[in-house]
This record gives sequence, C-alpha cells and structure tokens, in this order.
Amino acid sequence: MVGGSMTKKPTLAMLVMLALLVICIAANMVHGKAGVAGFFVGGGRPQTWLVTLGLIAAMLVVAGYAVCGRWDGIFIDKDNRISLSRFQLVGWTILLVSALLTAGLTNAAAPADPGPLLITIPEQIWALLGLGAFTAVASPAIKDGKRNPPPAGGGRQSGPAPATAEQNRVAENVKDQQALSAEVTFDNHVLKKALPADARWIDLIMGDYEGAANVDISKLQQLAFTLMLIAIYAMDLMAVFASQGAITPTHPNGTNAIHVFPTIDGGFIALLGISHATYLADKQIAAT
Repeated sequence: MVGGSMTKKPTLAMLVMLALLVICIAANMVHGKAGVAGFFVGGGRPQTWLVTLGLIAAMLVVAGYAVCGRWDGIFIDKDNRISLSRFQLVGWTILLVSALLTAGLTNAAAPADPGPLLITIPEQIWALLGLGAFTAVASPAIKDGKRNPPPAGGGRQSGPAPATAEQNRVAENVKDQQALSAEVTFDNHVLKKALPADARWIDLIMGDYEGAANVDISKLQQLAFTLMLIAIYAMDLMAVFASQGAITPTHPNGTNAIHVFPTIDGGFIALLGISHATYLADKQIAAT
C-alpha cells in the first residue's frame, strides 16, 4: 500500500501538468483577439501571456509539491534549503518560455504569417540564460566540494565528522531564528536541514556554511540584481505584446506577428556577470 501511494503521487502530478500544458496551448490558439483573453474579456496578447505565465508557474508548483510536499518545492535543494541559483533559473525559465509560447502560438493563429516561429531572441538574453544555467550547475558543485569526502575504495561511510563547537552554535542559532522543527546539522562545512518543511525563503540570502546564521552579502546583491532584471524585462515584454498584439485597422483581431524580443543593454549583463562571479567566488572561499 505504501509503495502504491508513493507511485500515485508523481503519476497524478504528471497528469495534472500535462492537463495544464494542454490548457496553456489551447489558451494561446483561440482565435479572436490574439488568444483566450481576447475571446473572453476583450483583451489581447498581454492578457493571454499573463494567463500562459500563470499556467506554466502552476505546472512547476505541481512538480514541487509532488516531490517535496510544498508549493515552492521546485526551489528546494538537497540540503532542504531554498536555493538562490534555482530561484534565478526557474524565474527566467517561466518568463521566457511563457513569452515564447504566446508569441509563437498567437503568430500561428494569424493565417498571413508564414513563419510563426521565426522569433529573434537577442544574444544578450542567451548570455543571461547562460549565466543562470552555469551558476545553477557550478553552485552545487562548489558546495559538494565542501562536504565530507566519500569513503575510499567504495566502502561504507563510517559517519559524518564531528561538528565543531562553532558549527553547533551556528546550528542552534539557525534552528531558533527560523523556528525549525528538526535539528540542523553540518556535512563537513555545509549546513543541512533535516526536512523540506524546514526550508525558508530567508535561505535565499543566508550563508551556506558556518556563516549560515548571517546574511550573505553576495547572495543579497545577486538576488537584488536578478529581481530588478526580471521585473524590467517582463515590462519590456508586456510592451511588445501590447504594441504587436494591438487591434488596428489592418489587424482587426490583434494578430499581427511578433518576431523580435526586446534586448537588454550589455552593461546590465556585465553587471550581472560580475555579481555571479562574486557569488561563486564567495561560495568557494567562504569555508576555506
């Protein structure tokens, strides 16, 4: 019975995610004023994009709940903490995938458009996604280098190294500060929480090692830059959808095509790159 219930949970989650994807595609393929929003409430592409963004976010909520039993489980890493690198990658993924889906499908709904998927994404956006993907891979790899080494020769692990007095103090502080239900431990230098239920959003800006009871300035800086860029680019995309999806005499249904996404100034990419480098460097040297 236990095995059966454990199997049903991810299976049900997959079915719900597939249903949400079908609804998402259908919402963008409704004829009329460029999507489901126009069909029901007289809007256009901007409103349809927001519906699409919400449905894709809901798919990730279902996935996180199936794995961790929490709506925000997609952001929780193997140390049962909310991960900044995951947050960045998921945020940009939701924003850009939803925008591409709406642009491509509503382009396809316009019979006069010969190339609905001929959408130019500026190289700055690819650079931004590359930064996020690299950090999402490099950050846990650096943390793994701070853990207890695996046993030599493939034998059994004899047990974690005893925590230092400083680590015990930090673990108690973190447990008290965040009102956690289970004990906090250290895997060599890496702080670990026992349960996904103990993940907290404050983890986004707290240290990963012996400084876990204090704010990590490099994390705080990177979070601020990430939120700023996501918000600005979302507004730029909204402006594109509003102008290209507008109802005009030549396009009475608001289905004129979108073939170019807005760009981001190279200075912002350089600034974010420096922030990513600082974050990874701090993660590397913080426990050395």
